[in-house]
Amino acid sequence: MKNFRRTLFEYLPNEIFAEIFSHLNGVDIVDRFFGLNYRFNCLVNQFCISFDLQSIGKKQFDFLTKLDGFKRCKALRISDDDRTPNLIENICLTNDFRQLESLSILKLNIQQTYRIISMIPLIYNLVYLKIENICGEQLNKFNFPNLRKLSLSSCANITWIEVIKRKDISVWKHLTFVFYLEFK
Repeated sequence: MKNFRRTLFEYLPNEIFAEIFSHLNGVDIVDRFFGLNYRFNCLVNQFCISFDLQSIGKKQFDFLTKLDGFKRCKALRISDDDRTPNLIENICLTNDFRQLESLSILKLNIQQTYRIISMIPLIYNLVYLKIENICGEQLNKFNFPNLRKLSLSSCANITWIEVIKRKDISVWKHLTFVFYLEFK
């Protein structure tokens, strides 16, 4: 058996890695640190809290979804663009994502957007929500008691916004609402 020498990097305390990981995308952390040794595997699972799935491939996505830390993430950015085609079909925001506080839904078609929106009420701790491409349909449920910032972009057909106007204003009193209207 080979005798491995530890590098100075490995002598750093876990708190330093926790601080470093808090500033990086979980996808990059998993890619660079997971599989190095047992300690780094534990650190990755414990301290990866933000995942940007905007530009990952299917193989990377499949690996991430099997990690314990992925389902405990606090921030998730999902997209369906040229680099990540149809990966969104495999995302299911269930009770596994109870700790999720920030969700960004980008570059999805209308059906995908509403599919994800229908799962959002299961996420009670959501504080920040960004949705691109809401257009032309009514939202059935829109109740997020902990939400503090809502950022939406829409086409000119904004009939869905009636749901927001009808909600009890006391629920929304601490909410920052950002709205972008796109004319094409």
